[in-house]
Amino acid sequence: MPDPNWRRKLSDDYRQPTVKIAFEEALAHRLRWVYLALFTAVNAAWLIRVTAFAGGADWRASAAIRMVPGTVVTAVVATVYLAGIVITVRPREWHSRSELRTERVDDWEQP
Repeated sequence: MPDPNWRRKLSDDYRQPTVKIAFEEALAHRLRWVYLALFTAVNAAWLIRVTAFAGGADWRASAAIRMVPGTVVTAVVATVYLAGIVITVRPREWHSRSELRTERVDDWEQP
């Protein structure tokens, strides 16, 4: 059941806004629940495009972007993806307040 004093708490928060979650926690939370699966699908599609549609050329030539060699492009893509995984699964002590830490918002019963 939602808090019966939610209106007062919301108005107090509008008058004195505070950051309720650190940037890294927000990033990890969003990566965990939405974006990591999306990035996995996009990277899988990119990998299929680079390898399957190389047209007889080496995968490095297919992965190249104009003057940037394919090995550099692949290294950047892999580094960004691995950084996302590390941020997502790194053990941490969550310092956020409110629903991100204590309860799942989508489990609330509808009135």
